[in-house]
Amino acid sequence: MRATGKIEKIKDGKTNRENLFYNLQEKPDAKYMFLISIKEIKAGQEIIDDPTMAWKEIFTSLKDRVKGPRVLRHLGVPEKYIAQYPAKRRDQSKLMIVHKETGEIEHKKFSNLPDYLRKNDLVIMNNTKVFPARLYANKDRTEAKVEVFLLRELENDLWEVMVRPARKVRIGNKLMFTKDVFCDVIDNTISGGRVVRFEYEDQDIYEVIEKVGISPLPPYIKRESEPKDKIRYQTVFAERRGAVAAPTAGLHFTEGLIKRINDKGARTVHTTLHIGLGTFRPVQVEDLNRHQMDSEYFEVPAET
Repeated sequence: MRATGKIEKIKDGKTNRENLFYNLQEKPDAKYMFLISIKEIKAGQEIIDDPTMAWKEIFTSLKDRVKGPRVLRHLGVPEKYIAQYPAKRRDQSKLMIVHKETGEIEHKKFSNLPDYLRKNDLVIMNNTKVFPARLYANKDRTEAKVEVFLLRELENDLWEVMVRPARKVRIGNKLMFTKDVFCDVIDNTISGGRVVRFEYEDQDIYEVIEKVGISPLPPYIKRESEPKDKIRYQTVFAERRGAVAAPTAGLHFTEGLIKRINDKGARTVHTTLHIGLGTFRPVQVEDLNRHQMDSEYFEVPAET
């Protein structure tokens, strides 16, 4: 049974664009709903709804969900099904298997992954290591709280960062993290960030960051970062520090699971991609050519 209804137009106060909720494909087996921003659409066009969703309820709550134009922002997944904490065991997360020959879909656990691998298959893992890139400081004179997001180290103790609220952080400001750790704002960047120089006593800068920094969780995690996130928001094969976000698919591997993959005759090799701030940056333009892509460091070893 499929529900149909008239498209409802909802004005977004910030963008004044019409955000419409409808299905892209008129197919009986369509499972996904998409929120897309468009300028015009013929009034009265019918939508084909996912039979598991109540379209009237979706329309009622849509206005509260829309915060600027987003492509593929809503996939018909109720918020209660978006996990805010990981499974107790990494490899007990859910795994969807799609058989490309038949289109059959299976729902398994990630621990079942070796069952679908064959001898000489190659599994490539990103060995980047996340560092707790989100720090909080106080301005030395006003005590105003400032968020400092570390992007990359330019040279010893000199960093490119994003700050919030940006309008309150100017060249010459001193940001205090602890009584012994602070940074001076020395320049602006063309992307709206800042260049800062850290000052501290008798420590390695990354030791300082580990002490005062917190893990920057993805935007769909609606809770504050906790100390245990520094462990769980890190893959078991992380080696090369440099990412501000984890390669999320890799979070579900365990050492035991990797051993089972190798025992099956499949090979595991590493590459490095330091995930940057761009992973948190949503697409906010309809013309994708205007979307600003952030650069990220990568390296593919010769042996891989």
